Amino acid sequence: MVCLYRETYNAYYYASFFSISSLITIVSVIVLLLLPFFLQFSTINENFWYTPSVYYEHPVIRYNDEYAILVGYENNNEYKTFYATSNSDLTEFYNIEQNSDLSINSFTVRKEEVNNDDVIDVLNVNINLYKSDGVTIKDIKIILFLDYILQSNVKYQFQTICFIDAYLSNGINELKTKGKLKLKQKLPFKMTDFYNKTYSSNYFQTHGILGSDFSSIYENFTNGRDYTTKYEYIYKNIIPQNDDNNDNSIDINSIIEIPSYQEVIFGMPSYMNLKMKWIRYLAAFIPTYVIIWYYLNFFFKNRIANFSVQGDLPKTIN
Repeated sequence: MVCLYRETYNAYYYASFFSISSLITIVSVIVLLLLPFFLQFSTINENFWYTPSVYYEHPVIRYNDEYAILVGYENNNEYKTFYATSNSDLTEFYNIEQNSDLSINSFTVRKEEVNNDDVIDVLNVNINLYKSDGVTIKDIKIILFLDYILQSNVKYQFQTICFIDAYLSNGINELKTKGKLKLKQKLPFKMTDFYNKTYSSNYFQTHGILGSDFSSIYENFTNGRDYTTKYEYIYKNIIPQNDDNNDNSIDINSIIEIPSYQEVIFGMPSYMNLKMKWIRYLAAFIPTYVIIWYYLNFFFKNRIANFSVQGDLPKTIN
């Protein structure tokens, strides 16, 4: 038998730049490069440069010993209101006078930590009011001034309120509430490396709503803000006044839970979103490429299918 080759015969094929195979290769490369960009722009809703995303965080709540309380009551068939606040500026601004019918015996807010993570989980509010004989308390509204801090993906700090209210026409003898302080957003937060701070400490002075009534205070407060909070009740237990009970003390207890996993909507910059798309794209593309290459190599190496290559033999054989 004549030995024609001692080594493996390799054949290389070069296609013209304007051939169909080159066109297919160029189109495939362009699609592979531009696919993450299409994935990025297809997820954009309203803002071209920011894509709304969601993450969960345990916010930090700070109570700075500032509150305001309004009590509507009836005495000798005359409806009156009682104001009290810890802010001396507000007291002076609204000329709040001493009221002999009602007074605050105690107002305490206890900060509780449940998860041992150095972050407040619960605010426990306890108020004790003194009322004179013949007074029927019908309406109670309480405002706690809080600092709300996000410090994970979004670094943002703003002033907000926790608004607690109760009404009973027959008179309130005791009030117990429990709820969660939920974040309310009109717009997504923007991701930055520094803290954004928004405060309106003189909000009530400029709007002049504390001295009139609290009936629409929450609506007035939230309408002009993109970020605020709402106290969503789990339960509200109002114990009515008993005429046979001559107790002149009114107890109020409100438990405010801070969600451990608060949903936060933020706008991810386009470059960051594109980076995430590339990471996900490569994470899917590379394993797929390795699997296809392995099976094609196995397919041809083991000659699972019959194939042949025809070509001119060299003129000389060593």
